[in-house]
Amino acid sequence: MGTKIIPYNNGEILEWRWWSDNKLISFQLFASCFLIDGLLVDANAPGSELDLRKWVKNIGGKNHINSCFLTHFHEDHAGGAPILKEDFDIPIYATPLTIPHLKNGYKYRFYRKIYWGRSGQKPVDVEPVKGPIITKSGKYSFELFPMPGHSPDLTALIDKKNQIAFVGDAIMYKYGYTFGGSSPDLYEDISQIYKSQKSLYKITEGMDNLQIFVAHVGMINRNFVAEKMKEIEDLHAKAHKIQKELIDSGYKNQNKIVKKIVKRIWRKGELFQFKILSMGEISRANLVATLLKWSLDT
Repeated sequence: MGTKIIPYNNGEILEWRWWSDNKLISFQLFASCFLIDGLLVDANAPGSELDLRKWVKNIGGKNHINSCFLTHFHEDHAGGAPILKEDFDIPIYATPLTIPHLKNGYKYRFYRKIYWGRSGQKPVDVEPVKGPIITKSGKYSFELFPMPGHSPDLTALIDKKNQIAFVGDAIMYKYGYTFGGSSPDLYEDISQIYKSQKSLYKITEGMDNLQIFVAHVGMINRNFVAEKMKEIEDLHAKAHKIQKELIDSGYKNQNKIVKKIVKRIWRKGELFQFKILSMGEISRANLVATLLKWSLDT
């Protein structure tokens, strides 16, 4: 296992990263939680429990972290919440959309255990929050800003005055696949992801110094959001253009059309290691399918 602490704004904001060193992992994928003025945004993965406990204890426990907000229910964001609650009596907050997913905990497939820990998501007592979240000293006041798409309950935090936002998984470093298939709890809608990013971009207009903190990425700015929106727009247009060409040339089977589009857009084609290991929950075909469901007119 590995951990890393990254300070921002002269240490006023801390990013705590954790990753697994499982030999089955071909590349390092870290999970992040962010600490600002006593507020911990997200709680990392179930596999991080021992390291998370050590870090929280070293910085003073509840004296330094007086609350935790979960941006959404996925295990790489909520996995450490039971430790925070049980060992440190740190209250856990989330929107009413998130809470039902965490009440009884849940299990997940093998490929997610490789990255996030074998124990699964344990049940955790989460308190609902509907209004602004004010930090320990009162310096920061975060509005709740829904950003569904990656997860239906995903909720960002935005402090317009201080130009700081925490957005969970609402933005990815690159869009080359999506979650889907038969997964009951991981199903991404690329059109909704795009609309959420567009809403964020619009509501933060004029915030030239905006700092956006993203899980699995780190700190970005509004220009990065614009780049991701353009990336999705280009994929959307390409997928529909190629589909039309294939239909015009006689293709009728939608599965074959999707496979052809994958090969045309990405030189190396499908990510078979991901697709096979995840039993189809992660694939470029999932991304193409959701791009095609999204009408060009919208």
